[in-house]
Amino acid sequence: AKIDPPIQTEYFLSGGATILLLGGTRFIGRDLTRRLLPDHQITLINRGNPYWREEEWPPSDVTVHECDRDDREEFIQLLKDVSSNQIWDAVIDFCAYEPGDMKAAISGLTGRTRLHVYISTDSVYAVCQEPDPARPRKEKDSIRPIDPEERAELNEDDDYGDEKLQCEECLQEYSQTTSYPFVSLRLPDVIGPYDYSDRFWRHLLLIKACKSRPLRLSKSAFTAKLSFVFSHDIIDVILKILSLDLSLVDGHAFNIAHVEQPTLFEFLEEIAHSLNIQLQYELVDDDADEFYPSVDFGPVDVQKMIKTLEYHPSTLRDAIIKT
Repeated sequence: AKIDPPIQTEYFLSGGATILLLGGTRFIGRDLTRRLLPDHQITLINRGNPYWREEEWPPSDVTVHECDRDDREEFIQLLKDVSSNQIWDAVIDFCAYEPGDMKAAISGLTGRTRLHVYISTDSVYAVCQEPDPARPRKEKDSIRPIDPEERAELNEDDDYGDEKLQCEECLQEYSQTTSYPFVSLRLPDVIGPYDYSDRFWRHLLLIKACKSRPLRLSKSAFTAKLSFVFSHDIIDVILKILSLDLSLVDGHAFNIAHVEQPTLFEFLEEIAHSLNIQLQYELVDDDADEFYPSVDFGPVDVQKMIKTLEYHPSTLRDAIIKT
């Protein structure tokens, strides 16, 4: 079913938009919800798990429905029930990790949302062909190998990237036959408040103790370029997308990251600088104190984000300080 175009700048900024968040209660979605309130009507669907021991979460003016997305039939029915009397101006999807998750969301939301914003990952490139010559991954590089054996091997090596890409492919395939506007945001390693991965904090604690115990770093920490993204920049991009004409974003994927592409050593130096600590380290061949990156193919290219969305992310230094 074809529905009206998504909210435009003047409507969104004036308030009154209806936004549905799927998941997103543990990290990015918390600050996104706060940014959207009190001007917009926010509904959350999640498992209802408590995080961070905050009595004030969720805010009282947010509508919350508890549901386990793994129970596909229950999830589809809940989506239909909460969407029966309205069309969502946007659905922000934080928790589709496998194609069945996405198919269920599409089944429950078809004809009931003006835009589906899917939070994806740069891990999708780990199951795709390598660009030649080697360079930062661009959005157009998300092409799986033709050879079935190579494809199967890559999928086995990174099942997370495979399944997240399958979710994107579900959106692409469905939108070709039905009017279902969507945009995918591919995120590298995320830093920011409420980061529950502990990777940033483990590095920070080791840096604080580096005078008595130098950091153990491998040679690759000084050579391999990486990409990071600040959680507040992700929120800014989501809000930016909701203010744009649908034709600019519908069906597109965007890499969202800092412009800087530091090595791990440069990243750790920035953390040390924010703490006013002189970084002490030693080179090792194994058992290095390295919790980044989560992928091994290098950084992502963000020119499409800058040119199409006209969004310039915060500096890595500012993000580290605010984290």
